[in-house]
Amino acid sequence: MKVLIYGFGWSGKAILELCESMGCDCCVIDDSLDISNFNDTRFITYEMLENKILNGNIFDLYWIAVSGKPEITFKIQNKLLLCGGAKLARTVFVL
Repeated sequence: MKVLIYGFGWSGKAILELCESMGCDCCVIDDSLDISNFNDTRFITYEMLENKILNGNIFDLYWIAVSGKPEITFKIQNKLLLCGGAKLARTVFVL
């Protein structure tokens, strides 16, 4: 199962650990992270996500890992819908 985790605070880290322990292939986006120096291919940018979706690489599950901030969660959900990914997924989970 391919999983996108949007947000890499405490809850995003916990979701990544859980999903990987179940054998899921995970990617992580966090708007506040500068991944230009990362060697970890699990971390992607929003632009990379758009390219993946345009190339038919759709995720099965989307986790919005932002707790206690409904206005930010709503913005992220809209971003995912606008790029075309979340409307094609089976489930979008919000913390």
